[in-house]
Amino acid sequence: MSESAIAAASALGSLSGAGLLGVMVLTLAGVVIHLYKKQSEIVGEKQERQLRNLEDIKQNLKENSAIQKATLDTYKENNKTMMEFIREHCKNTNDELKKANDKLDKIDDDLDALKGVGAWFKDLHNIKK
Repeated sequence: MSESAIAAASALGSLSGAGLLGVMVLTLAGVVIHLYKKQSEIVGEKQERQLRNLEDIKQNLKENSAIQKATLDTYKENNKTMMEFIREHCKNTNDELKKANDKLDKIDDDLDALKGVGAWFKDLHNIKK
């Protein structure tokens, strides 16, 4: 042991109970102060990390919002284009359906006229027997 350590140990040994208690209190106070400073540093570092994380989250939210807006605009444009396509390709559909319906009505009328002919052939067939 070094001479200073021996001198410090002999000085502590010569202290009374109250003096020794005082040295212990001062030592513990020093330890508490050191631990408080360390804890403050740790809390400060955590707060800095949290602030950086909050800034990153804020930036990500801005980017997300921009992406959602662009996506919504794209959906609107696609919807508009699709409606124009449907209008363009289906604009004559009503006229064509009306023409087809008229043709079906004409065929139905022609078939009604043929019902009488069918009955006439049936009667003719019954007469031959």
